[in-house]
Amino acid sequence: MILSGKLYNRLAVNALVVTVMLFLSIFSSAQAHSIKLWEQRANSETSWIKQNLVVNAKQYEIVKVTNLGYYCSVDSIGKISDKRIVKKLQQELKKNKDARFKAILNESQFEQYLIHTGGEVQRVKSPFSNY
Repeated sequence: MILSGKLYNRLAVNALVVTVMLFLSIFSSAQAHSIKLWEQRANSETSWIKQNLVVNAKQYEIVKVTNLGYYCSVDSIGKISDKRIVKKLQQELKKNKDARFKAILNESQFEQYLIHTGGEVQRVKSPFSNY
């Protein structure tokens, strides 16, 4: 069967429309999944802090907001193509998050948090990091 020009153009346009629609649905689904992923990470860490560090209500709210902001920012900078810049920005975000936690958690809570996140281990491995 030989397709006429009009029929061929119509089929090509329909195929293009279907392809674009599939691409948009996949993209929006992936974006929604990404949002859920960083929210899940923030909620998971906040739950761990609540259960293991026994924080009060004020500390809990600040931890929750800080974690949501941190993981949202990490997710957004993950789209940058230069890995050196991404790593530097992630380190800055982590440093800011740790500073905020240090300000609201008491000393023993903060030490437990560092041990859980690996901050304490890094400090022990690198005793010359302050120099």
